[in-house]
Amino acid sequence: MGQDKLKLYSVKVEEGSGCFFQPMTDKYTYILTAKHLFYEVNDQGKITNEYEDGREIEILKHQKNHDGWELQKIPFVIEKGVNYFPHKDADVAILKIEYEPYFNSIFVKNTENDMVGFQLCGFPVSKKNNLDAEKYGNQNIYGFGATGQYCKGAQLFGTLQQSDIEGYSGCGILKIINENIYIAGIQSKMASNYINQAGQIGFVQIAYFDGIVDEYEEQLEKLFPDYMGNFSFLEDEAFKLEVDALDEERIASTRTMLKNKALDIIKSDITPYGIKMLFNERILLNDQYSEHLSVKNVWISWLEFLTIMNIAKGYNVNKEMLSEIFNTVRLKYSNEDDWTKLLSTDLLNSDYKGLKPDSTVIVSTNKPPIGNLILKKETILSHIGIVPKKGLRIDNGVKSPYEDFDFVHLEFFKKGCIADQLEQYDKINDENKLLQILKQQYNELFS
Repeated sequence: MGQDKLKLYSVKVEEGSGCFFQPMTDKYTYILTAKHLFYEVNDQGKITNEYEDGREIEILKHQKNHDGWELQKIPFVIEKGVNYFPHKDADVAILKIEYEPYFNSIFVKNTENDMVGFQLCGFPVSKKNNLDAEKYGNQNIYGFGATGQYCKGAQLFGTLQQSDIEGYSGCGILKIINENIYIAGIQSKMASNYINQAGQIGFVQIAYFDGIVDEYEEQLEKLFPDYMGNFSFLEDEAFKLEVDALDEERIASTRTMLKNKALDIIKSDITPYGIKMLFNERILLNDQYSEHLSVKNVWISWLEFLTIMNIAKGYNVNKEMLSEIFNTVRLKYSNEDDWTKLLSTDLLNSDYKGLKPDSTVIVSTNKPPIGNLILKKETILSHIGIVPKKGLRIDNGVKSPYEDFDFVHLEFFKKGCIADQLEQYDKINDENKLLQILKQQYNELFS
């Protein structure tokens, strides 16, 4: 399934390749590729003239049908500054095409702390004569090398010749993590005009695409998923409140009430991108994994968290209130499954600057806990013993996170307050009564 997903995101662009990327909109989709594919090349391989507006180019995407895969054409006529946006210096370009659904599982990835598992994913010329007219292929990368002007080195497995990677120009340097695709950059023929016997290629890092977006800011959205621009994209995924079939009728009204309250956040001036810009890595338990700031689960958690704050406070939270809330209640996300394993690592070393004593830290993880939903400050040290205080990121007046803060898993507000206490909600169809029950439970926790 992973290789199928990489194939689905890979695009053939002229005699090279490209990669689908869904930016922060549902109006259009990007193809990230190499700029040199849009220039004439003479017999000596030298670039001459840039393609002129009005020229139709060949773009092919994979489509799966009952017989397997087929290639479909994407109509594209070049109009610079309208649908074709080259970087002024680096060998990268953005093609802006009509919106293609199902491509919002791709995220930007920094390779500095993660050098394993990336692949070169495109349409090599060497496979062109196979039974399939144009054939997708990939090459495994096992390390990254020095960074030069506008490019970085990557080491491929095996001894390869130039002919082995022809056609990969513009393709994505991709990796799958937890069913999502991460892109580190675009392979560039210009960054490395030859492949040496050790199998090294050159690629342009993904950060250079930000430069294109900055230059054409009125025409292009940033390289974040569409749901970063508006919580409405996550509306159906918040407060699922999964229970046994026998309890569905008992919980239906409460689930509807929570989704109605979530609409207040969706209609407000708060957006995931705005939260990211305000708090940045302070959202995460471990700020080394900043790419998680784009992952959908983070923002589903934020939509639920802000809805809970609305209920607990009795009024609608707006953008101006976010910093104040973050000084007494802090939401933290981890891509791990078991949050109790993080007690001696990420939970201890996270950034708690600005958080006052007797505050609450709400933790959200990739999967809900099996057991503990609340860790009170007076009990945590009894489980893990004395903690080192050197290097803790806390304010003066805070002894340590485990002596001054209570830790609550986000699942508590759904499971502990609702799913485990269905008798309180049974046969209540009045939204105000349901809100009062929840508000009382939430406030008991925060008091």
